[in-house]
Amino acid sequence: DPIRAQYGEFFLLIECAYEGQRTFLCPFMYVNNDINLYRGLIQGLPKQQASLWMTRSYPVQNPAGAPLRAGTRIGAAMSFRDRRLVEATLALEEGGGEPLGLASSPVLGIRYFPDLAGGPEGTLAHDIVAFTGSGKVVADVWSGTPTLAFFPSPNQELADLGPVRVGRGTRYAMGFTITDIRKVADASR
Repeated sequence: DPIRAQYGEFFLLIECAYEGQRTFLCPFMYVNNDINLYRGLIQGLPKQQASLWMTRSYPVQNPAGAPLRAGTRIGAAMSFRDRRLVEATLALEEGGGEPLGLASSPVLGIRYFPDLAGGPEGTLAHDIVAFTGSGKVVADVWSGTPTLAFFPSPNQELADLGPVRVGRGTRYAMGFTITDIRKVADASR
């Protein structure tokens, strides 16, 4: 059922090292599907419901189809509670190469569940977790010159982590399934 399996998301990854290995930490993630929101929160991803729009590419040789070829411009936008928070564009220049971000290195999340019953520990879980996935497939990788803008919001801190500089951008299609999470550290200490 596509309504359960396919969804849009915007996430911010901060490159870091954990135990000597290059990894990413995800402090913000926005999705447009409630099922994936709940699953992500349980898994340790800080998902929030948002409105996401991204140019879709179709295999027609017409600018309206945004075909995957040099010269095509694509864009994306994310709004949270009717406030535009992010806009991005990418001018496609070359196909192939390696994708950036999520498809290139492991991602860590932070699971935090307070004990609302007032238990002695104060939390039910406060862990740093790593994700185990299967069936990862990446296709249609294109790179080019991007633009990226973050906008302020009265109730979101995302703009505080806005870009200092914008390097190369990539566009790719990816599919995978998170099959397990493992606790890598106790974050409550």
